[in-house]
Amino acid sequence: DRFDFGRAADNADRYARTFMPSADRLIGCAERCIDSGYLRESAFATAQAAIYYYRTLFYVYHGFEAETCDVRILHHRLRTLSGELPLLFESDEYRHPKTLRRLHDFASKAQYDPEFRVAPDELADHIVRVKQLGKVVSGLCRKRIGLFETLTE
Repeated sequence: DRFDFGRAADNADRYARTFMPSADRLIGCAERCIDSGYLRESAFATAQAAIYYYRTLFYVYHGFEAETCDVRILHHRLRTLSGELPLLFESDEYRHPKTLRRLHDFASKAQYDPEFRVAPDELADHIVRVKQLGKVVSGLCRKRIGLFETLTE
């Protein structure tokens, strides 16, 4: 019994076509909300977009759903798929981006914590990183689906 690469390509493609546009819309919503001063909503949408991007990448590469929505765990599990992922969210010698930790806070605290605060400039920086994550994930998904398709021939 051989692995059905055609089926894997179809499943991965369908999953990516379902959730990548949702993630893109969420990050667009985050940008509009920050421009309107709705920082709480913007932060939550930013975190949800990152979760969608990472969970889509996980599914496309592994063929099953990730069991977590924690961006820190998802990043740790997927960071070796591309040299760009660690560069987006891990420290270098000049600065230590706190985006993963803040995205975790955005997902959990922006909804219900009355003490939740975020500065507009900080949030804008995180949005830029999550938008870049979307580009990286999109490219990685296309590459993986393309590989599956070539293996069906």
